[in-house]
Amino acid sequence: MIADCGLRIADWRRLNSRGSHVPFASAPNLVPHPNPSPSLNPNPNPSGFDLSEARLGLGVRLGAGAGALRFLCFLLFAFCASAAKLELRDIHGKPHSPLAVATGQRALVFIFVMTDCPIANAFAPEINRITADYAKKPLTLSLVYIEPDLAPEAARKHAKEFGLTATALLDPSHALVKKTGATVTPEAVVLAPDGKVLYRGRIDDRFADLGQRRQKPTTRDLRDALDAVLAGRPVATPFAKAIGCFISNAPSDKPPAKP
Repeated sequence: MIADCGLRIADWRRLNSRGSHVPFASAPNLVPHPNPSPSLNPNPNPSGFDLSEARLGLGVRLGAGAGALRFLCFLLFAFCASAAKLELRDIHGKPHSPLAVATGQRALVFIFVMTDCPIANAFAPEINRITADYAKKPLTLSLVYIEPDLAPEAARKHAKEFGLTATALLDPSHALVKKTGATVTPEAVVLAPDGKVLYRGRIDDRFADLGQRRQKPTTRDLRDALDAVLAGRPVATPFAKAIGCFISNAPSDKPPAKP
């Protein structure tokens, strides 16, 4: 709509904010003034055209464009607000807003798990070590149980059995799975305060493939990613394919799109 006026949005904002008239030389529907004499016109117009109709037509178009722009901004705000207000309950029934970022926080960290995934369970000791090692860092780390039919009591029993100490959330509808792009368990996702995916993938490489486990990992991908984020550096490897149990109805296992 604004394009019909021959104006860019930035130009329109500038002119509209000043209450100025738009450059009518580009406005359509200019009609000759019946008496173009400068002496009879308090605001002489060298072109000899009556600009009232052009002003009206252009004002309508600008008004319509402004309405569309406001509506678009409203939709964008509503989308962002809905993401920020995503609410999940932990295994004790307490509500959480997992995408809310506290002042000074540099990252949100989610580790997706399933109670009956042997690979996820094998990572429990390392998950606990990471939880303890980064407890005083400016980030928030949460476990996320993704089973749709998992009862809170069963999740509590599992967390107790494996000694899991991080805040454990229930995501039965996969709202957080879809938001982060997680595809398997265990898989870690690190989000920037603005929601950008900084890292997604394995915790480390102790599992080369299903049934192929190393004695010790050769790379500690999640720790490396967290150290980079905390130091203000780009994550060297923002995606490392995780080996584990597939999440049903999860997105395809592809690297995050580059910004």
